[in-house]
Amino acid sequence: QLHHDAAFLRKLTDLKTRLSDTSIEHASPLEKTTGEARNFFRSSNARLRVVSERIDTVTPPRALHSELLSLLRDNARLRVQANDFAEGLLAEAFESIDRSSR
Repeated sequence: QLHHDAAFLRKLTDLKTRLSDTSIEHASPLEKTTGEARNFFRSSNARLRVVSERIDTVTPPRALHSELLSLLRDNARLRVQANDFAEGLLAEAFESIDRSSR
């Protein structure tokens, strides 16, 4: 059982790291500029979908592990929603700037 727990924890840590890597904190200086931020959010969402797919392939050895995977899955889903919201705000800001510059 300890071997299964250790293997599960390694997978969990890898998934958590992959989720963390999708954060804007890890964006390059160029990706943090206004023009590239939308692309960053889209790329982040694509990576989040891959992480979600990986989460779905992990077989939890215990009920507690299922709950941990569920929390990671929720985390990924909420990050996608936050990215979509931020991208929408940027789109509105860009449209407003375009309208005011005409």
